[in-house]
Amino acid sequence: MDRDGVFLIEYRAGSAYLTVNPPEGSGRPVYLEDVINRMKILGVSTICADVVAGAVNRSDGEAVELIAWPRGADLMSKVDISVAGDLMSATFRLSAPKKGGGVPTIEEIKGELKSAGVVWGIKEDEIARMIENGVYDTDLCVASGRVPKAGLPQRAEFSFVQDPGKPYVFRDDGSVDLKELNFIQNRKKGDVLATIVEEENPVHGMNVLGQELPPPPAPRGKVIKAGKNTAFTESGDKIIALIDGNAYLKGNAVCIEPVVRVQRVDYETGNVRFQGSVIVRETVADGFVVEADGAVEIGEFLGRAAVRAGRDVLLRGGMNGDGAGTVRAGGSIRAKYIEHARVSCGGNLIVDELLMHTDFVTEGNLVMRGRRGELLGGNGVVAGNIWVKQLGSTSEVPTRISIGIKPARLSAYIVIKQDLERLAIELDEVNRLIAGSKKAGGIEEKRQDLEAAVREKKRLLIVERAKLTPAPSTIAVIEDEAYPKSVVAFGEEEFRVTNTSVKKTILRYSGRTIIESGFNPAEPPDFPWFES
Repeated sequence: MDRDGVFLIEYRAGSAYLTVNPPEGSGRPVYLEDVINRMKILGVSTICADVVAGAVNRSDGEAVELIAWPRGADLMSKVDISVAGDLMSATFRLSAPKKGGGVPTIEEIKGELKSAGVVWGIKEDEIARMIENGVYDTDLCVASGRVPKAGLPQRAEFSFVQDPGKPYVFRDDGSVDLKELNFIQNRKKGDVLATIVEEENPVHGMNVLGQELPPPPAPRGKVIKAGKNTAFTESGDKIIALIDGNAYLKGNAVCIEPVVRVQRVDYETGNVRFQGSVIVRETVADGFVVEADGAVEIGEFLGRAAVRAGRDVLLRGGMNGDGAGTVRAGGSIRAKYIEHARVSCGGNLIVDELLMHTDFVTEGNLVMRGRRGELLGGNGVVAGNIWVKQLGSTSEVPTRISIGIKPARLSAYIVIKQDLERLAIELDEVNRLIAGSKKAGGIEEKRQDLEAAVREKKRLLIVERAKLTPAPSTIAVIEDEAYPKSVVAFGEEEFRVTNTSVKKTILRYSGRTIIESGFNPAEPPDFPWFES
């Protein structure tokens, strides 16, 4: 293919340089007159015409220095360098050169960066790519710092869910799908339960100015131990199961407990008391007891029975205790519905559809986000927060729930209050006897004792009342409607629904005031869903 020869006059380091490329095929060569005329246009002295002639004759593509050219600096690409405020990056912009001007070399650009203080993390490849491809008037990150990284202590990667009772499968409406709850973490003898990951050293950072950045403090480590029915392998980097059973984490110890599975609990099995976890595939007959140090799972309906667990309880089929059924859990309780029962738990109480005519106590939160999510009748004490869809009913069933106060603290206050009321009645009776009798005698001494006891109970009542202050973050979400005769108590402050129902309400406690606002499904409030 025929191609004419070409030449280039450009500015470099204060001088004019000439590069002449030969023609191809029968193309036209570069003539001396062409170069001289361009030099005159650019203001380059032609006193070096002999050097020019030599370069034209050779036409070898090599750049030849001609003569000093101060004015050529005005034609060069301009370099603009910007350092980020956090000193962790620098950007670089190169303007297009004017005709006859050139672009700086990589070394010249590095010199500009150094003048701007940028000496670390320079990306020479990116600079070369910009020059080679003629990328102009575009910001390019040409230096990046190294972010400091905290060291990591020795830790474990578990091959089982450490909190299997924590709901993690949700329906579209936000409710918990109890059918998908992997409540019992079944593992076989020899299975790896945890792998020990060695500690990682901290990494010091560096900004683009070359200043070293110390790493943040390392998190506190927790030494993982092999607990009940588990052991370390010979290599010491894995914990394995020694028996078949349910894997769980107790503090920092990996444990596995035996799991007993029964079809149902009735006269054939008798009461079940087990130092592990219990799975009842069907139900527990009325009057029978299931006790477990671990978790308890009931597959079908639960009635007038007693269930007690050291950890969590899962009632897949729900419960109607008919006034006699009870459930106690050291951890959380999760159920489809609970009616006419007494329940208490050390974690969260999560009921999908209905919590009716039930007295309940929970050290965590009450969460009811199922299709119905109805709480009606009974009394409840919730140490944390509540989220229900419906509170009370159209038939105005009295429904009371106290939130934000530890149950033990509220119980202590109630006991003292009841004692005070009893003593006050006794004192009134003694005063009537004294008023109607001329011979007070030993009755007067009893009155003095009762008066002293009343004074002490009043003092204790003031002390305990001062403790009935919910955390400022305490929140009650009533997603749909609260009906008359419903009460939400924040310590001694109460929100009462009197004559007409209240729709879509959020209640918060601030100071000694209950703040009421509307519930917007598009912008739901922050809620500590599953924190005990």
